[in-house]
Amino acid sequence: MTTEELSAFYDNLSRLVAEGDEDEAQEYLEHHIQRLPEELKNEILGTMFLKALVDEAKETETIARIQEEGMTAIKALEVLKKELEIEEKGENP
Repeated sequence: MTTEELSAFYDNLSRLVAEGDEDEAQEYLEHHIQRLPEELKNEILGTMFLKALVDEAKETETIARIQEEGMTAIKALEVLKKELEIEEKGENP
């Protein structure tokens, strides 16, 4: 890739990012990544990999939090059920 092509690539990608069109920027990057210099390509791929790891970790944390909240809700329902059963037994001797 020539310096002019690299400059145009950077300008186009920067414009897409500035416009907030992340999906289109990702598609543009994926379409042109093979033409980039090896060092730049490796740096971009490393950054993409790190972002994917961070996203996966956040997703795992969210799932764990939801599971914890679910278990707390189940325990609370079990306590309420026992209280209702005790109350019901007291009303129907």
